[in-house]
Amino acid sequence: MAKPAATAANIAAPDKSKIKLFDGKGIVTKINLEIGSVELDHDEIKGLMPNMIMEFSVSDKKMLDNLKIGDAVDFVLEDDAGAERIVKIKKR
Repeated sequence: MAKPAATAANIAAPDKSKIKLFDGKGIVTKINLEIGSVELDHDEIKGLMPNMIMEFSVSDKKMLDNLKIGDAVDFVLEDDAGAERIVKIKKR
């Protein structure tokens, strides 16, 4: 039996209500321009995670162009049901 054709009416739209934004502060420890990620030694991100060193993907690789290892940064982390990525980052 053939599957019904996908239409806007029967495809569930992403649930944006589950996406949360968190402010963070940290120090850049590694930058990967090829895959678009930055590793940060970050302070506690209240409501999400304790302080740690962690690598995050970024929503746009161009955000990494002016960063260098050792920079102190403020960032906005998007959490979509456990999938995290940085959507804004700037030097302090």
